[in-house]
Amino acid sequence: MVYSPSAKFDIKVFDVEIPRAGSSPMLARVYQPQGSGPFPMLLDQHGGAWSAGDRFNDEWIDTPLAESGILVLSPEFRIGPDPYPHQMQDIDLAARWFKANASKLNGDVNTLGCVGFSSGGHTVVLCAMRAKHPLHSAIPLPGAEAFDSSMKYVISQWPVIDPLARYERAKEKGNTELVERHDRFFLTIENQIDANPVRILERRERVELPPTLVLHGTADDSVPFEWVEKFAELYRKAGGECHIEAFQDAPHGFGRQPQHKERTIAVTKAFIQRCVAAVPV
Repeated sequence: MVYSPSAKFDIKVFDVEIPRAGSSPMLARVYQPQGSGPFPMLLDQHGGAWSAGDRFNDEWIDTPLAESGILVLSPEFRIGPDPYPHQMQDIDLAARWFKANASKLNGDVNTLGCVGFSSGGHTVVLCAMRAKHPLHSAIPLPGAEAFDSSMKYVISQWPVIDPLARYERAKEKGNTELVERHDRFFLTIENQIDANPVRILERRERVELPPTLVLHGTADDSVPFEWVEKFAELYRKAGGECHIEAFQDAPHGFGRQPQHKERTIAVTKAFIQRCVAAVPV
């Protein structure tokens, strides 16, 4: 179907269990538009410095996106102190499961994109760039061998796009809680370098480069605006398409704030509309 940001649908919200070999199933929340469909699909990755949050985090945006006709999946992936790369493996698994179950959920498997916030804004970019990386796709999903976690587009909101730079900044500012969250998740500096979209592009690692939108505040003290500008420049030099939507004087995590929420949702919808419009019906 043709996606229109102004459309209005009733939605059904429910939880599913995604089987995870060698561990307990992964819970995920589905926001399902009620209509003829099939609907464009979106995988949500919440934030929380890799060490907090759950499938309910982004209800503030998942609900209005679903009400406009987008099928949304919000998985409850492993978080710190469960270390890297388990979170990436869970997200990769969720993407493959979502594709394998697209028809059951009335989704268009050819339209899957992803959105992430803060640390989720980091992982959403990393997982999309490394969609076929064996480290990420290590958890088998019987019956879904034909699917990978590649994305049609990426929306990264106030992302911790360079984890190592943010870690060093937090240490300089004496933010011990944030430093500890980095340490619990990444374990080593080497992992913060390896799982780093900026460093990946600098070392010219071979990756996928789906169209990407970054929403970022110019007053973000945790992740300075120039960091996302650097990422976007590197992404374009590598051959990808990357747009930055700047929110003037907005801090980290601005999307939930009343003065920014409406625009955040509108910009997200517009980018999805443009990306899925190019998908053959």
